[in-house]
Amino acid sequence: MNHSKYALLKLEKWLTEKQKIKLKEVKKAFPKLAKMHRHKESFRTIFEDAKDWRDGVLQILDWLQDAQKTFQDIRGCFKRVVLSLKYDSVVQSKIHKP
Repeated sequence: MNHSKYALLKLEKWLTEKQKIKLKEVKKAFPKLAKMHRHKESFRTIFEDAKDWRDGVLQILDWLQDAQKTFQDIRGCFKRVVLSLKYDSVVQSKIHKP
């Protein structure tokens, strides 16, 4: 996973050869991450290829239907992170209250 951040975040069409190789390695080692990366790329494509806002909305609805299956497993993780952040901010505000 070292040095794979840019390979995962950058548009795939803009990757250097070295980053393409790194992305291929990451996808092979982490199939779920490969699916998530595919969803990220397809989400960006919606904004590039949509003919108008109506077409974009329909494409996003299709994307949401497909992506829901992939991201379903990590919803609980995100929820715990958000709750943790809210809890931390409440505690911090009580500690630093004048």
